[in-house]
Amino acid sequence: MGEKYCKDFLIKEIALRAGFTQGDVRVLLSTFEEIIREAVENHDEILIGSLFKIYVHKICPHTGFSLKTRKSYDRNITYRLTIKPSTTLKKILKNSKPNVEE
Repeated sequence: MGEKYCKDFLIKEIALRAGFTQGDVRVLLSTFEEIIREAVENHDEILIGSLFKIYVHKICPHTGFSLKTRKSYDRNITYRLTIKPSTTLKKILKNSKPNVEE
């Protein structure tokens, strides 16, 4: 399994690579998060071509069936948040060699 990168690690790494202060990167990242939240709230799409696409998918009202109670029930409109990786990221993953621990 790969590493897990937390927000603080990303802030330090971006600051180091881009030559910004960590404070500057923290402001940029929090602004980015704010924009993502607003887009999701408004059901807008976010397209960052080389990384991912985020969009909200509306699921229309329909009749569901509960296996537990064995009864049908009506479902209201629900929403699904989808984050799809770019083809570039998929190719990187496909061509990467997994770390095998012995």
